[in-house]
Amino acid sequence: CELIQGQNLASLSLVQWNFQQAGKNKNIILVYSPDHGVTIHESPLKGRVNISKYSLVINNVSQTDHGAYACEVTIFPGGKFEATIKLTVEEEVPVE
Repeated sequence: CELIQGQNLASLSLVQWNFQQAGKNKNIILVYSPDHGVTIHESPLKGRVNISKYSLVINNVSQTDHGAYACEVTIFPGGKFEATIKLTVEEEVPVE
């Protein structure tokens, strides 16, 4: 997630990252609040995710991580803004 330059970050209320695979329900991965810090929710990604400058960082990516990742940013009084990124994970090819 990239916040537009000039946005007043003092008015940032919430950053939430969600994950959804085709045909499945949306899962909240993590939530960041300036007042409360980061909360990482239970999911197959727990223990492998974190947030850095509002971007989702996934460690040890596997094929089961493919799908749509949505970042929701809430700024007061501007409201909620959302962007979705689709992650495709290809099989690792051994180097000979």
